[in-house]
Amino acid sequence: MLEFICGAIAGAGTILVSYMLVKRLRPAAGRSKARDIILEEMQEPIVLFDMEDVLLDFNKEAADKFGLERQNLRNMTRETFINDILQLKYEPSPNLLETRDFVYRMEYAEIVYRLDILEMKFQNGMKMGRLYVFHDVTKQKRMYNALENMSTFHALTGFYTSRAFEQRLEELDKKGQHVILGICNISGLKLLNRLYGRKLGDRIVQVMSEALRAVLPEQTLAAYTEDDHVVVAADGISEEQMKLYLENAARKIRQKALPRVPVFMNYGVACRENTAVPSTEYIKYAEMDMILKKAKEGEEQKQLMTEALTEEYFRKNYESREHVERITEHGLAMADRLGLPEKEKRRLKLLCRYHDIGRVLTREEIWGQPSIITKEEFDIIKLHAITGYQTASELWLDYEINDLILYHHENYDGTGYPYGLKGEEIPLLSRILAIVDSYDIMSHDQLYKGAVSEETAMDELRKFSGTQFDPALVTLFEECVRKGKKGL
Repeated sequence: MLEFICGAIAGAGTILVSYMLVKRLRPAAGRSKARDIILEEMQEPIVLFDMEDVLLDFNKEAADKFGLERQNLRNMTRETFINDILQLKYEPSPNLLETRDFVYRMEYAEIVYRLDILEMKFQNGMKMGRLYVFHDVTKQKRMYNALENMSTFHALTGFYTSRAFEQRLEELDKKGQHVILGICNISGLKLLNRLYGRKLGDRIVQVMSEALRAVLPEQTLAAYTEDDHVVVAADGISEEQMKLYLENAARKIRQKALPRVPVFMNYGVACRENTAVPSTEYIKYAEMDMILKKAKEGEEQKQLMTEALTEEYFRKNYESREHVERITEHGLAMADRLGLPEKEKRRLKLLCRYHDIGRVLTREEIWGQPSIITKEEFDIIKLHAITGYQTASELWLDYEINDLILYHHENYDGTGYPYGLKGEEIPLLSRILAIVDSYDIMSHDQLYKGAVSEETAMDELRKFSGTQFDPALVTLFEECVRKGKKGL
């Protein structure tokens, strides 16, 4: 009578499975009930070898997965099973206990197994053989690989993450060569994301990564950092070569990124001259080089981008040029009567032009629907003062007008939005805009009601003087309009 106990560790937790096999039968006589329990009740492939490393038994799962047949019994060694069936390299080991992961390749699939090799013992403690238990961890392994990949590569660009890049850079430093470092970013990416949406902003980042891949040497290390910079490192090239590569990439981006708005890539380059200093320290020198270039070329870039974004703003009919021209004329007439300095007049002109730029970030269909809007829709409309403030703060304008945009829907009696300011708490230029904007909207074609006469529009201003509008400014505006008519 041969009896043995086996212990198995399965899955992530420890599960002790003890079976007493009461009899080891001859192959021709079949298997014991106890062995049936061990082989047939467990739902994972199991293979048994004796102490001479000869195949002793296996269950149905092992037969299905590995193509084992009963005629293999006593004819197959452990070496043959590992080399021919599992397609692994056989390495004899005196240690009977082992855990390892491997990939089993089938005709149409790959399965990742965690293989536990366990001892089989007689009741008296003598070693009897090996028990091979195969745990299918394919999904677990794929999930682990995906997580590992996420920690190594940036999903959008395919470049290294910052941490993985630094590790590779350390390896490059060990060669002791002069590493050339570059850093680059998209000028105004935050603003482009705001105006066009994150999806299109992501597309611009992808265009940048594609352009860099197309021009940089194959072995170049590249990372996309948390602050939307791309950092690159290469050995075996000069600073001038790196500059040429990055300039070429910048040219490709300008040609491909957006059809009507110029997109610029700024870049800087530095050389790791002292090989005793880590390359990571030289990234800051590349960034300083980029900042200096940006200061030199940035003004022209800003101007071109702002002009293009303004054209896009008007092209999408968020505001008509005619409306802007009329309210600017009225506003400047009031500024002249008030004796405002030239700087304030220029700010007023910008305010007339960009006061509704926040509309680009609200639901476009609400502004254009020819029906009464709901309270929910009006709440969305009210957000345009805040989004306009945010957008204007990122535009490259001669004077700051973001605060003026934020308050241009505040009412004189404190019932306006977004903060409920009242009286002279509201900036003067915002109070002027509220009057000239409302007057022009009423006296020209409207989607909702149609235009009213100029006299009716003026009556409405008088009606809401002291509540919605500054009464002194309403009186001043009326004088300016009358004077303008007389001048005609």
